[in-house]
Amino acid sequence: MDPNHKHNLNNLLITNYNADGITRQRSSIIVFLSQHNVDIICVSETHLTNEQILKIPGYNIYRNDRQSNTASGGVAIIYKKNITAHQLDLPKTNTIETVAIQVELQNQQKLKIIAAYKQPNKKIAANDLQNIFNDNTPTLLIGDLNCKNTIWGCRATNPDGARLYQSLTTHGIQISPPPEATHIPYRADHKEDILDIVLHKNFAAPITQTVLTELDSDHLPVLIYFARQPKISQGLPKLINGKVDWKMFNETMQQNLTCPTALRNSGNIDKALDHLINAIKISITASTTVQKSKNKRNHYTPPLGILNLISEKHKLKRIWVTTRNEQIKPHLNYHSRQIKKQLDQLRINNYAKYISELEPRDPSMWRATRRILNQYSPIPVIKSDNKTYSSNEEKCEIFAITLAQTFSTSCSKPANLNTQQVNDYVNNNIPAHSNASIIPVTPAEIKQIINKLPTKRAPGADLIPNCLLKGLPMKALVYLTSLFNGCLRIGYFPDQWKYAHVRLFHKPGKKQNDPTGYRPISLLSTLSKVFEKTIHSRLVQHVSVNDVIPKFQFGFRNNYSTVQQLTRITELIEHGFENKLYTVAAFLDIKQAFDRVWHNGLIYKLMQIQVPPYLLLTIKSFLTKRSFSTVINNHISEPKLIEAGVPQGSILAPILFNIYMHDIPEVENSSLAMFADDTAIISQHSDLAAAVSQL
Repeated sequence: MDPNHKHNLNNLLITNYNADGITRQRSSIIVFLSQHNVDIICVSETHLTNEQILKIPGYNIYRNDRQSNTASGGVAIIYKKNITAHQLDLPKTNTIETVAIQVELQNQQKLKIIAAYKQPNKKIAANDLQNIFNDNTPTLLIGDLNCKNTIWGCRATNPDGARLYQSLTTHGIQISPPPEATHIPYRADHKEDILDIVLHKNFAAPITQTVLTELDSDHLPVLIYFARQPKISQGLPKLINGKVDWKMFNETMQQNLTCPTALRNSGNIDKALDHLINAIKISITASTTVQKSKNKRNHYTPPLGILNLISEKHKLKRIWVTTRNEQIKPHLNYHSRQIKKQLDQLRINNYAKYISELEPRDPSMWRATRRILNQYSPIPVIKSDNKTYSSNEEKCEIFAITLAQTFSTSCSKPANLNTQQVNDYVNNNIPAHSNASIIPVTPAEIKQIINKLPTKRAPGADLIPNCLLKGLPMKALVYLTSLFNGCLRIGYFPDQWKYAHVRLFHKPGKKQNDPTGYRPISLLSTLSKVFEKTIHSRLVQHVSVNDVIPKFQFGFRNNYSTVQQLTRITELIEHGFENKLYTVAAFLDIKQAFDRVWHNGLIYKLMQIQVPPYLLLTIKSFLTKRSFSTVINNHISEPKLIEAGVPQGSILAPILFNIYMHDIPEVENSSLAMFADDTAIISQHSDLAAAVSQL
């Protein structure tokens, strides 16, 4: 054993470990990964069930849990988040539990890594290895197959060891065993042996293995070294990559920005917008001191007392492995329990401190809640229409196609309306241009909107973050004022503001390998959101003055909430009880309601409520020719058109949806209660049959 073995930090470092239950060792494994700077750990016998959550800070996890009533077996691959890799869909095996990833290497090659486990009481199937090593990709199978053979240093050869050797010979697969025993039975009268091995094919690099007397299983972790460097994911580009000198940014913006003169058509506005964005990017680059990128090692260092305890435990385990002295075992177990107890208590104390520092009156509480609820997990292999999508590029495209189908007119036109009549009305009556005066935007209004923007929010495709807008000089605010007023005058929403980057988050309870089981989150340009705010305030004013939104709609309205709507329904039911009335209700939820809004239908309704022409034309421009690309890590799909729906993530979407739904009919002898698209229809009568009939 050589725990002090040094290797090139740029090379891939893998650990092979049979955990015999990973949950109880989570804290120790986090320390182990940090101390040895492990890139990937292949874990067998995880003993996890589908319901159990496992998170390792700084690492992604793919699992294959054994489907049984008790926690047993199972495999997992845990790898650093900055390594470019994705899960693979392996052929089904009969006797070996597997999970696999494909890692991209620096030399443009790919490496398939498989974590594997075979139960000792199962006879290894002859075709399992053939199915696993089924292509020419360099492949490593790492794990515990419970196969012993003296050829690779075991004490004896068991039947599965003989069968494995025969299969390796037949299929041209190589074996790389560790230099010493990895299975150290809990009982001293049972002999240690080599069980944790590496099988490889189409892989030429020499493999070095080091067995460590660490962690708390009856198997020892094995470090695996070879001269291959993983491709490090750089993520999407950022506009701010260091410390910004905001005074210099202001001065540079003043020099680079030339205020527009004539904004009479969309071409003039697009050129003015390009000039503004270019000035911002040049100025922020000139004003930023680029900081050296930090080594992304996961530096988790427990207090010195725990480190000393861990070091002492390693010494005791080394003695136990070497001597199998039963008198050492109680001391070793005591140290293991104490380390787990202290690491768990450290985690609890750190979390308690974090919770105590949250303030209900500031955004920290909301951020903490969102962090807990929106736990991100890497997207596994996606399956759709009998096809499999493994790489991030493939997954980006299938998600984009799925969303584009949702945002299509084929599924959004209402069947009970004469759609051609509505289309004709809109086309024949919408003004070609706005002759009416606008409510002009002012620099003070823009400044107020920007000040209220949350600082930490992901930017859109133009990469301009909110914090940068907060540092704009007055000259830039005046420039934006001219730009916005020009857009309102001609009824134009710039095309580059209608493009969104869409990220996907798994919906709880939905299948992870189904492209429809993910919620899209759109990242829009921050400048477009500021412009939307100005449109929103003018549209809200018109809607409020004309009392457009019905009283029973409580969604997305100031001074209305779900609690108030529930109180209203409760009082209605209590009124029924007091007057000996039966209350019956139907509760409706429109599937993908926001995504399926018919654009011409919405324009028609805006015309019916007599929205000012300049707003009508600007909103029509806002809705048309929108597009999006899905983003997974640093991969971006081809742009897809949005033909229906109110834009997800936009400021205007909620009020536009309320306007679209405002004319829902009220039926006599019934009451309506709505919160956005969630609708309750309530009927009351002294006779139950009559109440149902009314409903």
